[in-house]
Amino acid sequence: GVPLPSIRNYFLLDGSVGYVGLTGGFQETTAEELDAAIAELKQKGMKSLILDVRNNPGGLLPQAIEVVSRFVDRGQTVVSVKGRSQYSNSRELRASGGKMDDFPIVVLINGGSA
Repeated sequence: GVPLPSIRNYFLLDGSVGYVGLTGGFQETTAEELDAAIAELKQKGMKSLILDVRNNPGGLLPQAIEVVSRFVDRGQTVVSVKGRSQYSNSRELRASGGKMDDFPIVVLINGGSA
């Protein structure tokens, strides 16, 4: 595939395992890029997915939530945001849409994953 701002590369391993390198941070186009990559890999026969977010520097929280929403049920808490003050309320940000796909997924992270 063409390298995009968030997804540096994606390809099929062993004919049925998809790999998506989501290492460019969460930007305006991340969820769309992921949808396009997954659609292409599914056409090629992907049955399971490796999502690589090693060294992903983070970025736009709404996009991160959009991405997680592709894989978890609507209403699940994706992230809890709490201010530094003891009086500030924490906000729970929840998954939006329904699950897109139901294939096994492995997420690779490391100390550089935001």
